[in-house]
Amino acid sequence: MNNDILTKSVNKGIPSSLATPVILRYVDLYNILTDKGKFDSKINRQFDIFLNRIMPNNETFRFMRSFEIRTNPENLERQIIVSPVTFLNSIALNLNYDNICTKGVSSSVGYEKYQIETRLLEERLKVLKKIKTEQEFRREFPFLYEKYISELSTFKPYLSFKERVLDNPQVPPNIKRKYKAAIGIELSKMLEKNDSRTDLIFQNITSPFYNLESINENSFEGIAAIAKTEKILGEIDSILSKYKIKNYINTASKNIEYVVRHMDQILQELSKTIFDFSFLGEQDQNKLELYIAYMYMNAAKKSNLEDKQKCLYYISNYFFEHHDLLDSDLSIHIGQNCSEYINVENKDGFKVTPKSLYLEYRQMLIDNPELRVIDSTSFDFSNMTLEDVNLYMKKYLQDLSATWDFLPPDESNDVLTLQNITTKTKTNPIDEEELKRRIVDMFMDKKEFYGSTNPMFRVKGKDTFDGYIGYIYPNGKVVLDKFYENASRGELAYGNAVYIMNLDDFYELTKLSKTTIIRDKMCKRFVHSGDWKERVRKEITSGKKEDKGKIKAKIISSNLASEEN
Repeated sequence: MNNDILTKSVNKGIPSSLATPVILRYVDLYNILTDKGKFDSKINRQFDIFLNRIMPNNETFRFMRSFEIRTNPENLERQIIVSPVTFLNSIALNLNYDNICTKGVSSSVGYEKYQIETRLLEERLKVLKKIKTEQEFRREFPFLYEKYISELSTFKPYLSFKERVLDNPQVPPNIKRKYKAAIGIELSKMLEKNDSRTDLIFQNITSPFYNLESINENSFEGIAAIAKTEKILGEIDSILSKYKIKNYINTASKNIEYVVRHMDQILQELSKTIFDFSFLGEQDQNKLELYIAYMYMNAAKKSNLEDKQKCLYYISNYFFEHHDLLDSDLSIHIGQNCSEYINVENKDGFKVTPKSLYLEYRQMLIDNPELRVIDSTSFDFSNMTLEDVNLYMKKYLQDLSATWDFLPPDESNDVLTLQNITTKTKTNPIDEEELKRRIVDMFMDKKEFYGSTNPMFRVKGKDTFDGYIGYIYPNGKVVLDKFYENASRGELAYGNAVYIMNLDDFYELTKLSKTTIIRDKMCKRFVHSGDWKERVRKEITSGKKEDKGKIKAKIISSNLASEEN
């Protein structure tokens, strides 16, 4: 594994493969990093080498420079490759496939993946080849047109000078020669200073403050300068001929046609190309890890439940490691989209902090009761392939999601507790929003606490509708805690107690009502106040640990015994 900060940062949590890619955008990384100049020069150089290798004629193809996190299926290392998804979107944007430029793209970071049909690309290529005017070009292919005018703008000072002086019949020939001599003389001065901003020459010599009269165009120096200028202007005019609409369209069509024809081979190369980030400094590590965690959250929002869980492997790990950053001033600004010719919702981007990400993470857990918060530090995936890890985690999550009827429908005490709290808020100074905040904070507090205790199994009430989740530990203890009053509506529980019992008694006890259990003191019961977490932790870590297989056998046998009865 590479030792650079970015590679270290992505290789945290449980290894996984995702259908929805986790994309790291070039412009986001540029905005996040401290040494922007070094990042820009190092990465652009690698991109140029890469593009010249896979696309020999790429000067008119507009490539969106982004990366993607991929897990090596053999050694489980997460690698940062050139994003195949972004490459596909680059094709779509260049050809305005399915009118993507007008319909608009997602304001979230990273473009949506398009299922590109070669037949439709061929049709768009035919349209491109027929373009004859700049107006047509702008209307039909706005993304590609933006590249065209951006490149042409670099010649704007020269074109303006040419129109005002060289091509202007009202300017006398001797004055034109003076200007040409001035260009050659000023160019020599800039080369001596290693100043490459040659476009400034055309602005400087037409300034009212420039002493053109001091230039002797007929001197030896003046004649040599004119010769140099005419050679340079001839080269510029030759380059500019490429930007005549007909010529540019012809070149662009050939370039993009090559990309379309070799799309499969290019995608294979993308997956094998790993960039070098060894130049990154440790001062940006906190920002990079916040960004990566956000990108996993972004992918989770677009994913099915299984991939949401895989994304949470990284996000949960981030908050286990960086819980102390929640109230810090750490922030990043990402999501900027600079294109003037594509319909995007939020061109200016947005701010992300550990706190804002945590709120999104919390909401996802509330909206999806099936998701688990897992502390990955207890897992050892040595000598496993990605397929092995996927199967292991799938089985692990299935074991934790076994369906049980923990407590019967007689839950009047819990409902009454929540109703009493709600009723009190009508006369109590505690604000309703403050109550909601407390309820959600308690939910997250419990979720994260139990996730950090590494239970061997987690069981839940039937279809999770009764809201109870049980955690089974190696010492044979079972902890029951209520998370939802109504999981289907996402109605969170508040003010309920924790029940702790032995695994041998678990199934029989949970057929009884809570009133009976509490009255007869058939298990331990803690309320969520004071040092309740320490008291629970003491219960689940005391005594002799049992083999996981034996514990599972007890669960199964107790269930079978109850069914026989």
